[in-house]
Amino acid sequence: MSAANAAAFARETIGGRMSACGATSGFDYMRICLALAVLSWHAVPITQGREAADALLDGLLGPPVRLILPMFFALSGFLVTASLFRTPSIRVFLLFRALRIGPALAVEVALSALLLGPLFTTLALGTYFTAPDFFRYFTNAVGIVNYELPGVFADHPVTAVNGGLWTVPYELECYIALTVLYLLSFMRRPYFLLGATLAGGFVVGAMSFMPAISALGAEGANPFNYQNALDASVQPRRILVLSFLAGAVVYLFRERLTLNPLYAALAVVLGLALLTSPFLYGFAPLPIAYATVYLGLLNPPRHKLVLSGDYSYGVYLYAFPIQQMVYALGPGQSALANAALSTLAAALFAVFSWRLIERPALALRKRFTPKPGPA
Repeated sequence: MSAANAAAFARETIGGRMSACGATSGFDYMRICLALAVLSWHAVPITQGREAADALLDGLLGPPVRLILPMFFALSGFLVTASLFRTPSIRVFLLFRALRIGPALAVEVALSALLLGPLFTTLALGTYFTAPDFFRYFTNAVGIVNYELPGVFADHPVTAVNGGLWTVPYELECYIALTVLYLLSFMRRPYFLLGATLAGGFVVGAMSFMPAISALGAEGANPFNYQNALDASVQPRRILVLSFLAGAVVYLFRERLTLNPLYAALAVVLGLALLTSPFLYGFAPLPIAYATVYLGLLNPPRHKLVLSGDYSYGVYLYAFPIQQMVYALGPGQSALANAALSTLAAALFAVFSWRLIERPALALRKRFTPKPGPA
């Protein structure tokens, strides 16, 4: 490589990489790796309880675990914002998001209530199908989270049928926030969005000074709860929305942000340092988002499995209930065994979800995409 080419490469921006490479494979690999990381982490509380997960978070495993969900949401914020600007209208954008999330989520919820529940409940089927918790469980399909089915996994260390669904309301909040910011023209003004994200970081950090607010609501349902091992983070859940917005900020500044491995490494270190700070963790999403996008814009060869579909959403949807079933069939198993066995089963369900639910639903988008006129 000549000195001129090396200098040009060193100054390559995020936007330049996107223009040169198009849809890079790094994002595909990141989605599936992050989904599997969540599965692996959940194996700890599922097999050993929340106390064991708390202990691990206090050790060397804590820092990388704390990165998983902010990276997931930052990645989503970057890609979804790119999708927003490719979509002809905000209404069509919201419809596309509904098609991406809704059908697969509804099918998973129905399968859990109508198939998994009857197979694993300790109650008589008549009692199961008439219990209020059975009917309430279907609200998960619209983002109103209810974790338990009657008599199902009641003797497990964690009783939730699908504890992973706790992030769905926050994902919906992300789309609402993005829509509002778009209508306020913040999405056309990068510095406005950056300011809003920083202000949000300040507010989230300020919550540490407001114990009265943190005391609101029941344990496990409080959005400002600072310690919840099952959620794989020790920061308030609102940081996920900030991570999404940080991903959007990186997209808006894509022509000004240089891709640099040293910057990415420093961003990870800074993000981890901020995440562990009692009052500054609200500012962690911005460096985490930069590092996430840097990794996503790497372009290793695509494996044929990656080429065949996006299976990360299916892994996310089915992993937790599968892990609970695996534990029910072999109580006392290790977290490693649970994660290994569940990964295989979750992969099969992810293929089912992509090929029979998600891909056909996404195909409906063509009906709402304007066809190019004659030249």
